[in-house]
Amino acid sequence: MNRKSALSRAVRLATLLLVLASAERAVAVPYSYDIVIRPDHANVIDSYFFDINSHGQATGYVATRINGVAAKDLVTYRNGAAKTLATTNQLPGNYSHAGFAINNQGEVVGNINDAPYFFDALGAPTPIEVPGNSVSLFVSGLTSGGINDAHNVLVGVFRTDPATTPPGGFSSLALWSPQGSMELSALNPLYPYINPPIPDDFESGPSSSSSTSSATRINSANQFAAGVSLFAFDPKDLANPDDDVFTNTYSGAYIYKGNGAYKPLQQPLPDQVIRPLSIDELGTVFGWAGDNLALWDSDGVFLGLLPSPIEALDAEIHGSPRALRNNLGQVVAVTLSHELLLYDPSLQSWSKLSASIEDLPLGTEFNTITGLNDLGQFVGLARPPLGGGSFGYLVSPVTVPEPATLALLAVGCLAVALFTVCRRRTGLRTVSVTLPQSRLVRGI
Repeated sequence: MNRKSALSRAVRLATLLLVLASAERAVAVPYSYDIVIRPDHANVIDSYFFDINSHGQATGYVATRINGVAAKDLVTYRNGAAKTLATTNQLPGNYSHAGFAINNQGEVVGNINDAPYFFDALGAPTPIEVPGNSVSLFVSGLTSGGINDAHNVLVGVFRTDPATTPPGGFSSLALWSPQGSMELSALNPLYPYINPPIPDDFESGPSSSSSTSSATRINSANQFAAGVSLFAFDPKDLANPDDDVFTNTYSGAYIYKGNGAYKPLQQPLPDQVIRPLSIDELGTVFGWAGDNLALWDSDGVFLGLLPSPIEALDAEIHGSPRALRNNLGQVVAVTLSHELLLYDPSLQSWSKLSASIEDLPLGTEFNTITGLNDLGQFVGLARPPLGGGSFGYLVSPVTVPEPATLALLAVGCLAVALFTVCRRRTGLRTVSVTLPQSRLVRGI
């Protein structure tokens, strides 16, 4: 091969690699899959994962039966191995013993027999308490308020001491950290509470209360978003218990700014129900606006709707928590037919993700997605084709070279080619050059 031909081939190779670098997500990325249940994991009889951090550490619970003894462990989980933070001898089937959120430092918040705890990066537990109140990590349904990298935990508080109950207030939200707690009193007007005429007798007349109907986890700026529902009860005829009237209505959604103030989330259409699902580090809120997925900025201003996957993929998403968004703008969603979808913000389009999962057992049904990190890993609950219930899963992209790595490799190839051409011109002794190899690494 002459010098001109060798140089031409080197340039073509370098150009190809640069094209590959610029088309970073033009080709579907393969995924790996792990579901924590026998026979994949010996002795496991139940599992559920609720969150995953940027290092691939998930948290939840794993229940086992060894020599006839059942135990349920509050765990962190990574690379196929579970680290136990707390254990109890009991049958699985409830959420009273589980990790619900994990930050990027490996700190976890979870319940031990219904009591909330904070676990530091070494696994040492601290009770989560707010004086005069009972505390719940569930600020909405099975959604945890989460823990951010500043060690702050978003919790719900319920009054147990009349001396600390503000006028018209029964429950509220608070930030807890190992250094203490702070109630978010600015939000109290959003959660009004009206006692019946006789406070201890709900049959004595009309009463109402408000609750968080949907919520995001807290971000590093102590921001979160939530929807509020109003629950009202009217006994009507006090002598006739059969005519009691219960109503549950949407009363609005807001973003807490992290500085003691909040802003309402703008409704795209009048009277449209908003259900926040997640918030990124810039304060961008992702959630439902009616039956469409939408975005709001950190001031609550409506930014627009995401394209619907129904038109392109004939795939329908509905409910919560069936969709989450990460800091890169990627969205993973679970369809009503229990498949997975991926939204790519650079292409502004959806694709079917389930088909990209290697060795996924045929007939696997995904029920929820409860955590999504910036590596594209996500966790939740799935039902394997062998049946027997639903169990915790972890799905991870198989690692591919980053665009910058490919560009560097292209430059290296070009440099080697030029060196080879120069060597042939000058008669230099052959030098062997080994380029670093890119490996495909399976994450979980």
